[in-house]
Amino acid sequence: MKKLIYLNDVLDKYARHQDYIKKTIENLFNLFNLDCVLNIKFIDFAKTNEYEETDCMLKSKSIHRHELFITEYVLKTIDYDGGRYFAVAIFHEFEHINDYIKIIKINHFKFNICLTHQKSFENKYVSIGFLFWTEIDAYYKTIAFAYDNDFVYEKINFGALVRNYKKTIFYNKQFYNKKDLTVEEATKYIKSVDSFIYLCSKFMASVYVGHSKVPYAKIDKDKEYKKVYKILCGLEPKIKRLFNNSYNSKSYINLFRLGMYICKDIRWKIFKVGLTKKDGFIATFYWQKCLTNDLN
Repeated sequence: MKKLIYLNDVLDKYARHQDYIKKTIENLFNLFNLDCVLNIKFIDFAKTNEYEETDCMLKSKSIHRHELFITEYVLKTIDYDGGRYFAVAIFHEFEHINDYIKIIKINHFKFNICLTHQKSFENKYVSIGFLFWTEIDAYYKTIAFAYDNDFVYEKINFGALVRNYKKTIFYNKQFYNKKDLTVEEATKYIKSVDSFIYLCSKFMASVYVGHSKVPYAKIDKDKEYKKVYKILCGLEPKIKRLFNNSYNSKSYINLFRLGMYICKDIRWKIFKVGLTKKDGFIATFYWQKCLTNDLN
């Protein structure tokens, strides 16, 4: 069943753009030919603490049902560029849905790989691997889509990646030996780690499409640049295997290996963020603070 459902109207201050917004969403929905029910809700991120400041937030409940939350953050850009960024942002989210539907249809997945709550380490590794892979795939295709429409999408440079890494390492030094570490501080650190890993996926996609470059000369001279480059080199072969076998019988094991590498060789070995079983689900922990599975 293919259907778009709007759960509410466009926010009042952007009501003048409602025709453009809905036409763009519907045209892209038809372009992707997504065989699913997609619920769309417009939210004001400034007033809804539940959502982080982001363009959109996607929840894939099953292969046939998805929810897309479109924030004020992306709606307000329509006034600046006539809606070009908005169109690219929606295209990006539809690429995620497309990835999810295609990969689930292989029938090697007996669980929802997009769920935060996973009951086994294997499922968690596959889920983390998919979330990293789909970000690369969607970002890669989004940049190409933007180019085709004469729009320069956001560019991630290596320096920004290194700055994010250094900030995260600073948090680790600040918090790791703190005897009275709070859950809030541990949460802040884990989010910083995941932000760095997310930025790695975006940078890699940007390099693959020729949008960003690896500064080899600087890497040879700067130890922090070299450390970040080493992380990317560890991810590279696992990503290439997925590019070559995105939607076939090998995708499950490839996603598992990617997710396990991210969890063991990056999150744990470098940043001391691990996984453990708690109350029947896989939970994230940092040092002595075991956090809820909702965090991932």
